[in-house]
Amino acid sequence: MRSAHNIKGGARSIGISEVGRISHCAETLFLALKDGTAPVTSDVTDLCLEAVDRIKQAMESFEEENDLNFDIEDLITRLETASDGDAPIAPPAKSAEQEEPPTEASTEASTEPEPKLEPKPEPEPEPKVSAPEEKTAVQQAPEKSAPEKKSAATKGGESIRVAIEKLDQIEAIVEELQSAKIEIDDFVDELKKLHAMAQDIDIAAFAPTGIPGSGLELGSLPFEDVREGTEKIYKNMRARARNLGVVLSSLMYETRNLRLVPAAGLTRPLVRSVRDIARQMNKKVSFNASGEDTEMDRVVLEMLNDPLVHIIRNAIDHGVEEPTIRKAAGKPEVGEINVEFQLVGSRIQITVKDDGAGVNIERVRQKAIEKKIISEAEANDLQKAEILDLIFHPGFSTKDIITDVSGRGVGMDVVRTNLNALKGSVFVDSEDGVGSTFTLQVPLTLATENGLIIRSGGQIFAIPVGAVDRVVDLTTEEMVDVEASQALLLDGNPVPVRYLSGLLGIEQISAQAPNQLPAVIIASGWRRAALVVDEIIARREMVVRPLREPLNSVRNVSGGTILSGGVVIVLNPGDLMTAVSQVSASLRVDIDSADGEAGESRPSVLVVDDSLTTRTLVKNILEASGYDVSVRVNGLEGWEALAESDFDLVVSDVQMPIMDGFELTDKIKTSESYGEIPVIIVTSLANDEDKQRGLDVGADAYIVKGEFETRILLDVVNQLI
Repeated sequence: MRSAHNIKGGARSIGISEVGRISHCAETLFLALKDGTAPVTSDVTDLCLEAVDRIKQAMESFEEENDLNFDIEDLITRLETASDGDAPIAPPAKSAEQEEPPTEASTEASTEPEPKLEPKPEPEPEPKVSAPEEKTAVQQAPEKSAPEKKSAATKGGESIRVAIEKLDQIEAIVEELQSAKIEIDDFVDELKKLHAMAQDIDIAAFAPTGIPGSGLELGSLPFEDVREGTEKIYKNMRARARNLGVVLSSLMYETRNLRLVPAAGLTRPLVRSVRDIARQMNKKVSFNASGEDTEMDRVVLEMLNDPLVHIIRNAIDHGVEEPTIRKAAGKPEVGEINVEFQLVGSRIQITVKDDGAGVNIERVRQKAIEKKIISEAEANDLQKAEILDLIFHPGFSTKDIITDVSGRGVGMDVVRTNLNALKGSVFVDSEDGVGSTFTLQVPLTLATENGLIIRSGGQIFAIPVGAVDRVVDLTTEEMVDVEASQALLLDGNPVPVRYLSGLLGIEQISAQAPNQLPAVIIASGWRRAALVVDEIIARREMVVRPLREPLNSVRNVSGGTILSGGVVIVLNPGDLMTAVSQVSASLRVDIDSADGEAGESRPSVLVVDDSLTTRTLVKNILEASGYDVSVRVNGLEGWEALAESDFDLVVSDVQMPIMDGFELTDKIKTSESYGEIPVIIVTSLANDEDKQRGLDVGADAYIVKGEFETRILLDVVNQLI
């Protein structure tokens, strides 16, 4: 009400009568709502929002010296009717142009008549309000909900407004300083090596009379001075570099804070968007946001706008059901969309959750086949997470009818594209009838980050640490054949293995590789891939510089950084993940194995587990490592198998029908015939009592499935056989 009062006064003072009339009537309506003489209904709220939109239109018409493109008299009449408490208020034929974030829905101007109106006097009496005296718009401007183009720096309670361009210049200088600091660290490392070389000089190795032909006697050689000098310089340089790092970190922190804006600038405009889209689709939706005080870089916040709008729009259209359907399903008529912002390490995590119908997995599968995104054979092999990921494919939509809200198949593709540009990721999970959850992760700032420095194809590259799941050494024991390609069994799931050099289209590594190859496991959402490299060098802080046109669209590259005085290409994990799925499956990683001669008998292992998944996983791991494996589904069958064949090892679950793993282990260890056979228990029972019981019955090892890793199992097996 106070804002309407101030806008009215400012508009009248500079002669914008249309804005003054609308804001005056809006102020009167707000007063009636405040006093309770007019009811608060959805139609009244729509009318208030329309009045705000019309004020913006009237202002634009005044600035451009154009006639109004809406019927102001109709609007004034409806506002006055609502102020008198009369209901209902009939909505106009076409709503005002909406000042919302861009969506696929095109906004259209009103089709109502456009009369040419002359300025009219304001005879209406002033409403009784508790607002202060009228001030001009310059004296009291309403706060902006979107990120402003100015930033305030405070000191002692006072503030000044600084142009964004100046902040950009300061941050650029800080980044240059950070690059210089990184180079100083490199020089300190080189000085350390030089100091170590000086310490290793063997004076006695020279001739007793000194260096031949030099004219220097042994006693006059300044070897000790060299050692002491290099040590002193090294220690001083290391101390100065450390101090510089502390000061620079503080400077960078404070500089970044000047650019940080709260997430509220992103969520507040969404309230209007959610309301308009929901009413357009005859749905009832409650929009809630938490963590709005979480701050992030202004650039990151602005680039998050489109992805967030698309996700929310799809949640309303595809997720939230109509009120009658929700009521029949035992749900509240009003659906909920919750957005949560939180800082996780150096990244911002945004969770968008709805309580709608969820994603129909089978429908997504069939639509992907219809649109020839995947073949029917490929679709049958996909897991739930892989099927859900198809919704981000360009051109994908489950809508049978294209509407102004959805169905064109461009929305979710925009989400992934924009997040890749932000070096972020998106992951979706859904439960039928319960709802869907989208989890987005983006960096707090795009300026500096940590990078994993690697060598591939003889060249140096950097991979953002935020996309690195782990670093491993590949061996034949961990490799399995998947169709015509190879994969690494990681946490029980196959992860595709590719040469990084092959993905980048540079010189391939020789097919004959050593017994172990370094590999970087990168992750994007639920997807992971193992990239084989020549060498993993170090983890370094880096200032990433984006490439300029025409290089800004180079695949697999997100920018460059300066390390050790040279330019290092920073790779784009999102593009690399896409390349992994597109590279021919014939790209294989060949690792020489030192496990025995051809024809040599292989150790035999008995796996006893009633779970098909665990049984098959353990069998594949052991067979890939050169073991002969037999499987049984319960303890009794396992005991009978021992009488039929000779085994070097038994791997058993605990919870099984007929005879559990503890009983089987006890029978084996108390038997004269099989007592020497090692037994490994692999189970989900993780409490101390169960572990103690496993030891009591004689188990040689106890592995908890929650901690299960291929490496752990193979290490234990190799120790026991």
